[in-house]
Amino acid sequence: MNDNNIVDAIAKARPGVAKYLAIMDCLYSVNVSQDQDFQTQYKGFYRVRQKSPDWYSAYFNLLEEYKGKRPSFSEILDSLSQSLGNGVCEASFSSKLVATLDPWQPIWDKYVLKNTGHKAPASKVVDKNALAKKNYASIQAWYINFLNSTEGKRWIFLFNENIDDYWRLTDIKKVDFILWQTRSEVS
Repeated sequence: MNDNNIVDAIAKARPGVAKYLAIMDCLYSVNVSQDQDFQTQYKGFYRVRQKSPDWYSAYFNLLEEYKGKRPSFSEILDSLSQSLGNGVCEASFSSKLVATLDPWQPIWDKYVLKNTGHKAPASKVVDKNALAKKNYASIQAWYINFLNSTEGKRWIFLFNENIDDYWRLTDIKKVDFILWQTRSEVS
């Protein structure tokens, strides 16, 4: 991507950055399992939609339970699957919970997957959670390599030049925001 594309993606991400920072500002000052305002902000930002009340309860209880900790993706994926009791692989939502508690972890969504050369486990895969864990580890490795590259350093420089509160975000979050706004493959 050229600098203009990166700056355009950053400009598109600006409203999301403000929403993200508002979520992070509230995270440790409220009980997220009970605070409806927090849940509404979180669900809107991360596009958590059309889930049952039981699903939301399990998810936000887990987020509250793990506050102050830095759980692994594997730990949250397994805990969420167990809490829901439905055997569904919630890789994307697990990553969002992990990345909320540990901003040095990446998000799993369709644009991040596409831009990092990954795919979600197919619906016919028997053990989706095991494959999701391998994929997430590969995504983490992609971020490490990218952030150490000349291109990754350029992205961070441009982000920092264009977002006032850049210092409040980890470099991984900065790349997440650019990837979320990028609809074509980066590398």
